[in-house]
Amino acid sequence: MNENLPEKVPLFRTWKGWYIAVLVFLVVQIFLFILFTNHFA
Repeated sequence: MNENLPEKVPLFRTWKGWYIAVLVFLVVQIFLFILFTNHFA
């Protein structure tokens, strides 16, 4: 295999897209945890 080829990023065009997606996912998850805690506590 040719090791000089750049790594292909699946699903998004760039790695920056992955970073943004993970950051948004974590923020939404934290927000949902806060809502659940306030509702059930």
